[in-house]
Amino acid sequence: MLLIGAKADSYIYDGKAKWLVNAGIRYYHDADDLNPENKDSWTWADIRTAVIFDAWGEHAQPIIEVTYLGNFSGYNDLAFMPELIFVLGESVSLKLGGIIGLGSDGNQSGAVSSLSLSF
Repeated sequence: MLLIGAKADSYIYDGKAKWLVNAGIRYYHDADDLNPENKDSWTWADIRTAVIFDAWGEHAQPIIEVTYLGNFSGYNDLAFMPELIFVLGESVSLKLGGIIGLGSDGNQSGAVSSLSLSF
């Protein structure tokens, strides 16, 4: 898989939130077991946007995220993801959230988590 993209961000609501956009293209080659249409090679758009709000107290930061993965015709995975980032230390954070599918493709519901370590 080859991923090419661009990122942008800007403060909104008088600096009380940050808006992020990450838009890219995913090119898959010789990976037919991943494609729902059994194609060997294909290209999909990978678009994510999020709003990161001011922290709740010292350790929790709310986020809303909308993601899209697909080709705008056959496969369209659109999801809404409410999330919270918990700051566990100076260089450690834990992100927990949910997935709410907004279309017929992709995850329809679920949970996500990630642990981030900074050096």
